[in-house]
Amino acid sequence: MVSGRQLEVMLQRLLITYLNDFKCIEDYLFCMKKNSYDFVIFYEHVDREYEIAELLQKKISELSNKKGKILSIIFQRHLLLVYKPSLIIFPSLSWYEINFIYYLFGMRVDLVSLNFEQMLSTFNKNVKAPKGDVIKNNILHFSWTNEYRDYLIKNGVSFDRIRVTDKYVYQVFCEKIENNNLYNINSKLSFEKVVFVPLTDLQAFKSDDRIKREFGSGPLFDEAIERRDFVLKSIEIILDWIYRIASAKSSVCFIIRPHPSVGICNYQSLTEKNNFPNLKNVIYSYEGAAVDYFAKSDLLITNYSSLLLDANFFGLKGFILAPLSFPKNLTYQWFNDFKILNSYSELQFVLEQILNDDGNAQNVKFSAKSKGIDDAAKYIHEWARIMNESSSISKRLNYRFLLNYQLIKFFIASVIRLILLLKFKFLLNEGFLRDGTKIIK
Repeated sequence: MVSGRQLEVMLQRLLITYLNDFKCIEDYLFCMKKNSYDFVIFYEHVDREYEIAELLQKKISELSNKKGKILSIIFQRHLLLVYKPSLIIFPSLSWYEINFIYYLFGMRVDLVSLNFEQMLSTFNKNVKAPKGDVIKNNILHFSWTNEYRDYLIKNGVSFDRIRVTDKYVYQVFCEKIENNNLYNINSKLSFEKVVFVPLTDLQAFKSDDRIKREFGSGPLFDEAIERRDFVLKSIEIILDWIYRIASAKSSVCFIIRPHPSVGICNYQSLTEKNNFPNLKNVIYSYEGAAVDYFAKSDLLITNYSSLLLDANFFGLKGFILAPLSFPKNLTYQWFNDFKILNSYSELQFVLEQILNDDGNAQNVKFSAKSKGIDDAAKYIHEWARIMNESSSISKRLNYRFLLNYQLIKFFIASVIRLILLLKFKFLLNEGFLRDGTKIIK
């Protein structure tokens, strides 16, 4: 019978054997032998979370003099077995394996969830509810709103495990404005007006098979199919509106930003299917962070992206486009705070108003201030045991939990993705490639 310790050594040697010839893995090997980290911050999507992780790492280290590491939860989560940190900060509750990681580290690790996914539809409130005793009782949770705090409490999370802060991205954007460090959007130079169009479109391009794998074949499957069909049809109509207006108004640029996990190839297929023209003033872009576009845009329109809330915080005017009625399971409370445009003529009218405005995207509140990341770092510093220890907490693993089938899949999956990223990129979709950009520089 192989012991847990022997299995750990075997896994590490296996990683070295298969990854040793990859140029980009040198940092991994070096860190495995010499570097030690007190805490790890995981991110999922680069453009949405990496800058936040960088600033949070800096703030925590300044408060505690502890050493942190930022890792991709898609490609590098297996490195937990190498670094054995005393504090692990997750981007959300999307990974049930968090429950097992707590016991793998012998309950000597502190866990935090930044909860990036807080704007939940009726459907997702059921699907994304906290699951497992560890997630409910042993994690420090963050919320941007009282609504999400109450949602956590309703689903079994203790009140004293929740901290409320401003949304983290607000502080990132404020500091970028203050330091004149916004991403340079060159497309603004040749157009009089820019309309930013972030789309919530992840569900639109899922196959029946993928939906069945995620939700089984019961009532949730039927609801997910309904959601998929609604989102896809709505996007097709919205794109038709945009292309019609862009064809007539060459001075207006539409910058369309899909979800981080959705490839632009999906939109190439949609444009071919619907015979949309190839226009210079309709641009599909992942460049920069989404919030960088706020300072350069004159208007934001979306199917139902929560970036509308972020834009509103900084004073950028925005609207919801709803050519079809939203299904009951895809409604959000915040819809009530924005005007919904249901027709092409309504969108035309709004754009005419923007075109007649002689100003140039100066409505963003450059004086806005937010300290959400500062507050999160302070709460983590006060709560995590490692921050109040003069030396590191014991990092021995509870090896029998390493034999857990779900944990093995959890770690091996990231090893396989990392190998694909380093050697076989053509096998990965656009979303994975973008989320791996901070690993291969």
